[in-house]
Amino acid sequence: MKREIFESKSISQKLYITNKVMSNYLYKYLTYTVGDKITHLEGRILSFIDRENKKGVILTSKDVTDHFNVTKVSISNAINSLVEKGLVEFQMMENDRRCKMLIMTKLGKKTTLETSKIFSALDKKLTSSLSEEERKIIDDILFKLITTIEEVEDEKQTK
Repeated sequence: MKREIFESKSISQKLYITNKVMSNYLYKYLTYTVGDKITHLEGRILSFIDRENKKGVILTSKDVTDHFNVTKVSISNAINSLVEKGLVEFQMMENDRRCKMLIMTKLGKKTTLETSKIFSALDKKLTSSLSEEERKIIDDILFKLITTIEEVEDEKQTK
């Protein structure tokens, strides 16, 4: 994208474009690892399951649904897709056979490890040309934008 085109965009559009560029970068490398694209929601769910499993926390689909601010159908579809891709699996809980826990597979663990490496390499590349002061400025601006968006959401919910 040419700089003058980018500069003509609103801040929301610039953030959207940045997100898209980073997502495309990740999809490219995750497709190589998994052999299939992982959606943004699937990636977030996979990361959440991995983090919680490492802490020894047993998760069910309901736990995942409760954690994310997304519809039950969207979570269910994403989890089913992750199961189909061989990244997570369901196992019966010993104390309650009606309940199924979500467990990372070897491929799921490999994928989250690869994702972590990709993010680390991308972070290193993104920040290598920035001074400490520039990094701090970016952090401050992004935090301010997120806070503002959360305030707008809160205002809409109270109306």
